Amino acid sequence: MKKKIFTVLLSLMLLLQYCSPATETYKDLIREVRFFKGTIHEVNRRVITLTDGSVWIANRIIIAVNLTEVFFVLESLVETGYMYLNGTKIRVSHSAVAGTDNFRYQYGYLNYIQDYDKDNGIIKLSDGSLWIVYKEDEPEVEKWLSTREVVIPENEMYMINPFKIKSVRVKKIKTDNSDTTIF
Repeated sequence: MKKKIFTVLLSLMLLLQYCSPATETYKDLIREVRFFKGTIHEVNRRVITLTDGSVWIANRIIIAVNLTEVFFVLESLVETGYMYLNGTKIRVSHSAVAGTDNFRYQYGYLNYIQDYDKDNGIIKLSDGSLWIVYKEDEPEVEKWLSTREVVIPENEMYMINPFKIKSVRVKKIKTDNSDTTIF
């Protein structure tokens, strides 16, 4: 009897969670991150070793060629995050093997492109900030609209599309009055 009640309650909870409206917005996803670019030295199923010696564990089996460029976006204070490989986002965690912490990262924040004014070269991010793209870099931004995640370093001089591992030079021209900008 207890097992039946537990099963019914669990099913009801899952149904409620599934039916509840999604309240998370892009603004909720903006957060401080650490990031770096790396190169694959070796892949052994879920274990990725970079040329800098750092070792990462993926949440699934990885198939990649040695010397493939990858991009990492890590949570603020932990050694977990995402590796971007050939346009795919893969959950990873740093393996705490002695001597494998040679990776160098930068600080920045993760944001999302809300709109792109192609005529004026202006990107509007989900926090309401506006950024003008250098004229020479505008063609690259047009390729980004299918994957709207961007990483902005704390110096705010460029944006990086982690899926494409490409950056464009930008200049902030307006910030919304919200408190979502970290730096």
